[in-house]
Amino acid sequence: MYLIKSLALEIGLEERRYHLGESIDLEVRLEVKRQTKLRGIVVELICEERWSHLAFVQERSASERSSESSEFIGYMVDRVGDVKGLFGDARDVEPVQGRWAEVELETDRSETYLLGTTRFGQHLNLEAGSQVLYTQIKIPTAPPPHSSKAKVDWRLRLAADVAWDLDATASVAIQVI
Repeated sequence: MYLIKSLALEIGLEERRYHLGESIDLEVRLEVKRQTKLRGIVVELICEERWSHLAFVQERSASERSSESSEFIGYMVDRVGDVKGLFGDARDVEPVQGRWAEVELETDRSETYLLGTTRFGQHLNLEAGSQVLYTQIKIPTAPPPHSSKAKVDWRLRLAADVAWDLDATASVAIQVI
């Protein structure tokens, strides 16, 4: 194995805002440092969503945890004091057995989705120098699941499988509306 990668990648595309359902034309530039066998290249369309989740929790006494039919009602907070800062600004003491307290819990959430892949450039023998390959990837027509309440970041990730050498990767952010 060599100490220096035999292949470097660069993604070329039109810098603009893309829409759902649209195809992105890609120009993949390969900088080959020495004779290399390329097993294939994959382009992935990745979407990352980040949002805050706000939940309201009610404390209930042990006798109120379930109904007569033994079905669970609501959410029981057994150790209210474990929640950091919960009663720091309250005028009253911690809720006792049978007292109701409404609590807001906010958590940050994120999800990452692989929304599309394109494979190309299989079984190529490359000579040293520059080469260009062309391909497309389609953006799905449906928005990501939490896009109405989330900050959404889109990117294209490119990975080349190089035989008997280090694989090459590249990534570029895109704007999708």
